[in-house]
Formats: sequence, C-alpha cells, structure tokens
Amino acid sequence: MGTLELWKMRIFIGNIGSIIAATDLRRLFSAFGPVEDAVVPRDKFGDSRGFGYIVMASEADALQAISALDKQQFMEQFLSVCKALAEGKLIAPAPKQKN
Repeated sequence: MGTLELWKMRIFIGNIGSIIAATDLRRLFSAFGPVEDAVVPRDKFGDSRGFGYIVMASEADALQAISALDKQQFMEQFLSVCKALAEGKLIAPAPKQKN
C-alpha cells in the first residue's frame, strides 16, 4: 500500500475530551470497519491534546465513519470528524517574524 493511499484513510477527530483514549476511539470507529491504528497525542504531562487520529482499513469505511460521526456526541463531547491532511502539508502561511 502506497503512502498516498494511507493518507486517504486517515481520519482526524477533534474536540475529544481528556478522558477519551485511543482504545475508546478504536471501539467507536470499529463499528464502521477494521481500524488499523488509533492515536490520541498527549502533552508532556500526559494530558490529551484534544484530538486524535484513526486509520481505517478502507477508504469507503472511513468515509462512512466520517459521515456518521461528525458533530455527534461521544463521551460527553461533540466530535469534529474529517479526513486528515497529509503530514507535512502546509494549511496556512507561517506568521511573519517581527524584526
């Protein structure tokens, strides 16, 4: 499987609560198909950074999960679910440095 294919199946989940772990996201998304990976980044203190990623086994499953779960409540949080941007892709210009 090529890198481009992998990114098509990667899902960004925003607005997750501090108690939500990768295992919770894996359980939620597995209702739509096989989950290959689930990650909830943590800060240096071990607290959730408020977002996570899921990699689904197929793009069709990923699109179905995005459609079904975006703006839905999970563990007392309304999730923001969308396709993830490819790593390294610039989404906004870098702020200008002050002289």
